[in-house]
Amino acid sequence: DKSGTATLKGTPAITCSATKASPVGTYDIVITKGSVENENVTYVNGKLTITAAELTVTANDASREYGDENPDFTFSYSGLKNGEAEPAWAVAPTFASPAAKSSPVGTYSIAATGGEARNYMVQFVNTGKLTVTKASLTAKARSYTKKQGEENPVFAVDYTGFKNDETKLALTQEPIATTS
Repeated sequence: DKSGTATLKGTPAITCSATKASPVGTYDIVITKGSVENENVTYVNGKLTITAAELTVTANDASREYGDENPDFTFSYSGLKNGEAEPAWAVAPTFASPAAKSSPVGTYSIAATGGEARNYMVQFVNTGKLTVTKASLTAKARSYTKKQGEENPVFAVDYTGFKNDETKLALTQEPIATTS
């Protein structure tokens, strides 16, 4: 070349040991002479840095009856790579709700703690809600026998299904058993 700049004849060889499935880290990009004809070329290797992929973990909604223990909370993923079904957890996430067995009927948050996964930057979406529903309570009138012409006895009601050591005192209004 008349401008004083050398013309490269041939192609240098460039290799890197990293693949699509390589874990987070730094890998050498190695450049060698390859088919280059000019011997006065200086080759400087580079670096390929693989950073953590973003993984979004979302708490799934759940429900339970009043007075029961919270269920095992589940979650779903978004952003998994390389066909993984789940990440390789260094520290598995845990999910909890402020709702206790005695928490009243309503909706409560589900929040995540922990959660470190190799090759991923974990981000939590605490959108999951725990719905506490009404518990089933059965009020059953007792059976009685009387002779014809006698006054009816005072009817009593038996209950099944109270939770949290509650009794009929937890009722805002007791049912009244009557007969015709």
